[in-house]
Amino acid sequence: MHTLFLREHNRIARQLVTINSHWSDERVYQEARRILNAEYQHMIYNEFLPVLIGYQYMSSFGLLPLTSRHSDDYRHTLYLDLLDIFEPTLRISYLQRHIRPERDQRILHRGVPGRTHTDPQAD
Repeated sequence: MHTLFLREHNRIARQLVTINSHWSDERVYQEARRILNAEYQHMIYNEFLPVLIGYQYMSSFGLLPLTSRHSDDYRHTLYLDLLDIFEPTLRISYLQRHIRPERDQRILHRGVPGRTHTDPQAD
C-alpha cells in the first residue's frame, strides 16, 4: 500500500509541476501531500468505514461524508498518533471475523503438515 500511495503522490506532484511551474519543490510536495490525504480520507469514509461499521453507526457518530458543503470540524489539537495504537487491533479483529477456519487452516498452523485447528492432538 505504501508503494501505491508513494506513486500516487509522485503522479500528483508531476501534474502540479506542469500546471504551476513557478512553485518551489517544497510547495509541490506539500500540495501533493494534501491532495493525497484527501484521496485517502475519501476512500476511508466512502468505501472502507461503511463496510466495516455500517451506515447506522456512521450516521450516529456523524461520520457520513458531506455531499454539498464543507466542514469546519478539523481540530489541530487532536493527537492522531493514538490511532496508530488501535490500528493493529482493528486489523486483527477484522481478519479474525473474515478468516474461514475450514478454508484457511494453513494460516493457523503454518508449516505443520496435516495439523488443523480441530486436530485433537494439536494441544
